[in-house]
Formats: sequence, C-alpha cells, structure tokens
Amino acid sequence: MAKKWLSLVVLALLGLSILVTCAPSPVAEPAAPPKPLPAATPTPLPYPTPVGPKGPEFSVADSSVSIAGPDLPSTERMIVRQGSLSLVVADLAQALQKAAETATNLGGYVVYSSQQEEGASIALRVPAEKFEPALASLKALAVRVVNEDTRSQDVTEEYVDLEASLRNWEAAEAQYLEILKKAWDVEGMVRVQQELVNVRGQIERIKGRMNYLERTTAMSQIDVSFQPSKSPQPLVRPEWSPGETLRGALRSLASFGQRLAGVGIWLLVFSPLWIVLGLIIFFVLRRSTRRPG
Repeated sequence: MAKKWLSLVVLALLGLSILVTCAPSPVAEPAAPPKPLPAATPTPLPYPTPVGPKGPEFSVADSSVSIAGPDLPSTERMIVRQGSLSLVVADLAQALQKAAETATNLGGYVVYSSQQEEGASIALRVPAEKFEPALASLKALAVRVVNEDTRSQDVTEEYVDLEASLRNWEAAEAQYLEILKKAWDVEGMVRVQQELVNVRGQIERIKGRMNYLERTTAMSQIDVSFQPSKSPQPLVRPEWSPGETLRGALRSLASFGQRLAGVGIWLLVFSPLWIVLGLIIFFVLRRSTRRPG
C-alpha cells in the first residue's frame, strides 16, 4: 500500500514538472515606433529649374526680377565739385605755365590748354580735397578776377542705387549660369544665352557709370580762362606793306574796269532792243502831247 502511494506521488511530481516546462513563456509587447519628423520644405529659387524631356516645358523667368541683398553699409558722401575762373593776367604764357605747375604740385594734371593772341584757356583736374587750395593758387596769378563760379553735386544716392542694382544683376547672372548647366535642349540653352547677354550688358553699363562717378568725385575739374591785362596796338601793323597796298589798289582798279567794260558790252549787245523801245516811247509821247486843232 505504501509503495502504491509513493508511486502516485512520484507520478504527480513528474506530471507537474512536465506542465511547468511546456507552458508558454510570456512575450514582451513591442514598443510603438517613433513618429516621423515632418520633411523640410525647400525654398524655391527665383528662376525655375529646368527639367528633362519627360517633365514640363522649359521656361526662363524674366531677368528683371529683383533679388534682395543685405543691407547697405553707411556710404561716405560722394560730391562732384567743379569750378570755373575768368582771370586777367599780365603774361598769358607765364600764367598757363604756372597754372599747369599748380595742378601738378597738388597731385593733379592738365586736361587741355590753348593759347591765342587775344587770350588763353586751361582745364585742370585736382584731388577733391585740394579743390579750394587750387582755386586760391590760381586766383593768385591774376591781376584781376573777372568771374568765379563753383558748383557741387551730391551723387551718393545714385551711387548706392547703382551698387544695389549691380548686386541684383550679378545674382541674376549666377542664376542663369546655373540654369545653363542644367539645360537639356538647344532651344533652352539659346534662350538662356540671350538672357545672359542682356544681363552682362546691364552689369557693364552700371559698372561704367560707377567708375565715372568715382573718378569725378575723386578728381575735381577747374576751367580757367585768361585775358591779357593790356593789348597795345602798334602804330603800323607788322603785316602792312606799301608795295602790297599798291598792288591791291591796282587790282581793284582793274576789277572796276572789267566790270565797266562788261556793262558796256551788255549795252552794245542789247542796243537794238533799246533803240526799238526808245522809238516806241518817242511816238507814244509825241502822240499823247499832240492836241486836236
């Protein structure tokens, strides 16, 4: 009996161990996947990007689109200064030489100069900061200052506008160059090339105007006219000659004789007509003066 109960206990223990071994183990529940981040939206370029043959038709935007740039730094004032002087001097040649030396000593140069018997003129370029000293030195050459005129023009605003336009056109040129690299068809390439020619022409024009403003603001121009203080007239003109005067009188007499002979020839040729007209007038007058008896 005891053996029977022992066998039953052993069998129960074996069955319990089998159940524990075969039971499924609990599985951990997977964690929820993280939410995806929203994709960044690219900023569109001012000009459309060309696509291949299977995409939409290639098009080029208008080149006049403005591309905003950074704020301009404070620009120094740009002033164009010009002056003109009318001076009476004792010696024209010496005044011209002294005026040219004045411009050279101040770091400038002579634009042009001319001298005639009745006066002389010269145009000078001097650094803008030496404008007033140049005027003072030139007036010191004169016996009397007849006229003085100075003018100033502020071109700062125009120059700043040109700088902004230049940046816009250069940015447009860079955009077109990028488009040209990606153009797949010949027609698109030709159109982009045409736009590039126009853009580069605008850039050259703006650069030329900026260079002109830079030169004129850096170097001021002074125009000077000189008049002699006195112009004595000689008693006898140097070119006067008695023999030439006699020959001139003879030529005038011969010319008068030729004209007189020409009038005589005309009268002789037309003399029959004058005679006929004279007879007609004579008979008309005679008949009109005759009274009935």
